[in-house]
Amino acid sequence: MIKHNIWLLECAKEQTYEMCIEAVTQNGLLLEDVRWSELNLNKEQIYNLCLIAVKQNGEALKYSKVQTKEICLLAVKRYGLSIRDIKWEELDFSNEEIYEIYLIAVSNTGLALEYLSYNLLNLTQVQIENICIKAIEETGLALKYVPWNSLSLPENRYNYLCKKALENRGFALKYVENQTEELCLIAVREDPIALQFVKSQTEDICIEAVRRNGYVLKDVNNQTYRMCLEAVKNNGRALKYIKWDIGFTEEQKKIIHLEAIKQSAEVLDIIEDKEKYMKLINMKILEETDEYMQLIAFKMDGKWLFNIGNQKNITEEEFKKYIESLYRKTEKIAYAKFLEQLEVSNSK
Repeated sequence: MIKHNIWLLECAKEQTYEMCIEAVTQNGLLLEDVRWSELNLNKEQIYNLCLIAVKQNGEALKYSKVQTKEICLLAVKRYGLSIRDIKWEELDFSNEEIYEIYLIAVSNTGLALEYLSYNLLNLTQVQIENICIKAIEETGLALKYVPWNSLSLPENRYNYLCKKALENRGFALKYVENQTEELCLIAVREDPIALQFVKSQTEDICIEAVRRNGYVLKDVNNQTYRMCLEAVKNNGRALKYIKWDIGFTEEQKKIIHLEAIKQSAEVLDIIEDKEKYMKLINMKILEETDEYMQLIAFKMDGKWLFNIGNQKNITEEEFKKYIESLYRKTEKIAYAKFLEQLEVSNSK
């Protein structure tokens, strides 16, 4: 029965060695439910049960009744964070073996760096740095746990570690104490959200961020026309984060609004003088009915663009192809008639 429902191990009236083996083979964490006191197991059976469990799931090490070098090594290979559950005082690891286990753990799970004890052995600067590099290569967020006090790195090595971390996860900028413009640029290029952690914002850093995610305009301390324009080009709805009181000319406001609308006509919903811009882009709307979806057409740079369903800002040529692909005749007729009306208005 256990074979088909391993969760019955905890509820079993009487556990057997075979039953436990079957359970942990399928889910190593069920080692927690083994009632050791009821089982009359010899050392070999206990060892096998624990070994099979951590082989299936390294996290099972925290429930292991016995720890050996083999079991611990297997556990960290499967789950790097299991290094926090190793009972070092009970094991006769050499310095070199501990160093190797550290490397394996952080290569598997970079955040295991948090649980390394540097008092266990006399690591060289190079070894500590190697461990940290392995960790941040797995996840840049491991930068949070780099033991800077145990490292006396020159500026170029410090920047090297930070650069590797930020190339992996820009968000790790949160843990960079000594920021440079280069490091900040690397961070926001990898993850624009990192802009919120930049201590000294420059226009170049902000531009790089908003080009990739217009919404981070909200994290810009001192907005400029150029930043706002780049933000709405990426995401029209970034319009709501613009600080209009910073002194735009009327022409700049117009350009920003039109770029936002070009990115998504739906942004009109958050524009205060909506009617003004609808007239500027000569917006035409075919309202949704039971027969067809809403269709929006507007003119940008002398050319008609169309929004329908998930298709945004498609050209007239693309819209004609869309009409041809439709299955329902009523849709084809409605959209074709709408297009004819636009062409008539063009000729006037």
